Amino acid sequence: MILPVSPGAMRAVIFAAVNGGVNLIGYQHWSLLDNFEWAFAWKHKFGLYAFDPKTFKRIAKPSSKVYKELIEEWK
Repeated sequence: MILPVSPGAMRAVIFAAVNGGVNLIGYQHWSLLDNFEWAFAWKHKFGLYAFDPKTFKRIAKPSSKVYKELIEEWK
């Protein structure tokens, strides 16, 4: 099961962990693009960018902005 997490919630969890003393040395998002899953086809959308399989168009999701901000803050 994939649980949807808002970008703001993910950011809050990361900052709470760091502020709580966790030595966070990296974060890797699961997938850059929404992709085809054999068991679920295109149903689950967990990439940083939406992907339209008909037009091949990629559109940044709000989570991509949060990921960019996290990278910039911890350079």
